[in-house]
Amino acid sequence: MLNLKPSEKPFANAPFFAALSGTGMHLTKYTMPDESNRDFIRIETTPAQIAEMMHAIRADKFEAECGKEAPKVKAELLGKEDSEWKGGSYSDLLVWLSGNIDLTEYLKERARLQKSGFDRKLREKIAMVSPRRTRFNSEHDGEWSLDRKWDSTPFQATRKALGAGRTIDLVVNCCASGGVSASQIDRFGVTVWAVSDLIEASGIQTRITARYAGHSFGTNSKGEGIDGEILVRLKDATQFVTPMRLAACFKTAFFRRPIFSLFAGFANLENGEVAYGLGSPDHGGYPIKFLPDEGKLTMSIGTMDVDANDMEREILSAIDATVKGAA
Repeated sequence: MLNLKPSEKPFANAPFFAALSGTGMHLTKYTMPDESNRDFIRIETTPAQIAEMMHAIRADKFEAECGKEAPKVKAELLGKEDSEWKGGSYSDLLVWLSGNIDLTEYLKERARLQKSGFDRKLREKIAMVSPRRTRFNSEHDGEWSLDRKWDSTPFQATRKALGAGRTIDLVVNCCASGGVSASQIDRFGVTVWAVSDLIEASGIQTRITARYAGHSFGTNSKGEGIDGEILVRLKDATQFVTPMRLAACFKTAFFRRPIFSLFAGFANLENGEVAYGLGSPDHGGYPIKFLPDEGKLTMSIGTMDVDANDMEREILSAIDATVKGAA
């Protein structure tokens, strides 16, 4: 995460986000902490709010409320001419987000990780702080002990000690350039889903954030470039999200339709212009890396090119730090 300072320059005009004000998305404008003083926009949102945004953009009144960038925003969400590159149509995405998605490939990847030994190593790490049964003496509960018949607590029993709370912050850098195919992005999503599912199954909770970031999405009214990121909280630590709904958020269409619409809307904040190709992506810096100072495990599309042992090492490092921190 960038260490940003809130901007002192208010938005001169933000019709796009005014039109989406009912969704609850949190929009903040920052100034980059360097000599450029470029605008940096951060949006914090959830899949439910994204779904509300999609319906708002389809509404007849949207173009009148949004302004000149409305056609571009709608085209990114609803366009039919490049559905293969976008990983599916708008209708497909609606079906997937409703929880109707084929999990065959996801479950195959989960099974592959289990057979590779990753699952076993994961559980060995967890065992360090797994709940254990401890023996205690009581005045009246448990079994009477002949050896303690003259003691004030002659009964013995066992109880299960509560395990420490354990949570991993998983930050998934989902941005990819236009040269990356939809099948590659989908494959990355399958891997992330399988890893997070195995971590949850082992007893560690996950807090999952999808990060979409880039540079020069557009220019403001002064011709200055606009950078930014969209943080979508896919799952909180104590929140249950069905496997199908979580899988839908890792589909290419989720990235290249509603997220692209938000990117196009960035330039609308100050009567700016949308950049050709929506600028350049920020991949997050690492294919996969545990950042101990931040307590975050980050993954990006480059994870697919990382050696399996290296990927396993970073994930288990995150598990190890989480387990020891909760012990």
